[in-house]
Parts: sequence; C-alpha cells; structure tokens
Amino acid sequence: MVRRERAARRVATGSVLAVLALLLSTGIVLATSSLAVSPSHGQAADSVTITYQTDATGCPGATVRFGWDGQALTSGSFGRTCSISIAVTPPAGGDAVGRHLVDACMMSVTGACIEMTSLSGRSWAMFH
Repeated sequence: MVRRERAARRVATGSVLAVLALLLSTGIVLATSSLAVSPSHGQAADSVTITYQTDATGCPGATVRFGWDGQALTSGSFGRTCSISIAVTPPAGGDAVGRHLVDACMMSVTGACIEMTSLSGRSWAMFH
C-alpha cells in the first residue's frame, strides 16, 4: 500500500510539473494597456484625440478598432511602438450631454477582439 501511495504522489507531482512547464514555456503574459481621451470634456461637435497603447505580443502593425458608446467609431493600425492616436468627433447620436464610454480593441488576424480596453468612471468623455 505504501508503494502505491508513493507512486501515485510521484505521478501527480510529475503531472503538475509538466503542466507548469507547458504554461511557462508558452509565454502567457497579461498585457499592460492604457487608453486616454483628450480633452475630457467639450462641445458636442468638438474633436477629441483617443490614444491607445499596449505591450501585448504582436501589436506592431495590428489593427485597432475604436468604439464610442458601443458603436464602432473607426479603426487604425499600431505603429512600431504599439501606440496609436486618432482625432475623431463623436458619432451622430453619441454627442448628447453626459458621460460616454470610449473603447479600443486590438484585433487578431481573424477579426476577433483579442485585447479590449475601455474608459470608465471619471475618465469618460463628457460633452455639454
């Protein structure tokens, strides 16, 4: 019985170590991203600059989709430094007084959103 228990522990330990080695070898890392809107308030027709930056793997040249209140706004591509800034005006219907949600999504080659960042709380753009 003691031998079977030891053997079972060895198998379990070996399995856990194999899974850890696999995870560590794939380079799974969470990206650090930031999204900023400038200015943070203004008139409905005023232009704003949205800046999105990340250190996600594969970002140079990747397509970025920008959204405003859940609507697709525009898209562009990251430069070599994995940063993009665009100047836009709020879309029709998205220029009401109050808070607005701004988001950015790095797209995969298949068109799926692989990293999304959005502004919330005090950082929302407010237009009066």
